Amino acid sequence: MDIFLYLILSYNLPKPHYLQEFKTIYTNMYNKNIAKAIYTYQASKAYNIDSKLLTTLINSESSYRANSKHSLNYVSGLAGINSRYWNIPNKSIKEQIFAGAYVLRHYLNRYKGDTLKALTAYKGISNLGRRQAKDVYKKYLKIS
Repeated sequence: MDIFLYLILSYNLPKPHYLQEFKTIYTNMYNKNIAKAIYTYQASKAYNIDSKLLTTLINSESSYRANSKHSLNYVSGLAGINSRYWNIPNKSIKEQIFAGAYVLRHYLNRYKGDTLKALTAYKGISNLGRRQAKDVYKKYLKIS
């Protein structure tokens, strides 16, 4: 049995017609981890976000490394959540991925679905943030 099909059935994920989406998440993750791929899939569904976009964003923030260091001490987790601005659960791996999806959904709503503007707000409205957002956007378009 295919490992992805086994995982979908074991973790009670939607059945095989979503198998390709799960494979795409896992294939495009840096530092591949099945549990993180499952959480990414679940968070993308919970917040109605393209799973490839969420995967690309988390790759850019932490490369899916649990103990990644961010340049600012108040930014933490896989999704690089700013604790000065966002007061949301961000301790467990699952919470970190869901927090990233929550924040991204907030910005997608604010900018009426404009992905590049949402990524820029997520990354920070500065020259560096704009460059990082464009880089994430280009990588996202490559896998879409």
